[in-house]
Amino acid sequence: MTEEGIKLPWGVSEYDGQAELCFDSVEEMNAAFNEPRFLAEVHPDDATFIDMEGCKLMVVEEITKVA
Repeated sequence: MTEEGIKLPWGVSEYDGQAELCFDSVEEMNAAFNEPRFLAEVHPDDATFIDMEGCKLMVVEEITKVA
């Protein structure tokens, strides 16, 4: 049960936020995170906004199912 009294049939996450990034392929994801401008301008600032030690990463593949 959450602090607000909401009853859920599953556990409540210990995390206070979530981010979702979408790429068309693993290759595009790797290219984005290894792009020189990202590495020079964005990545160095990660620690200002993100608890990297407390983060968990999950990479998944979206599968479209049609009934």
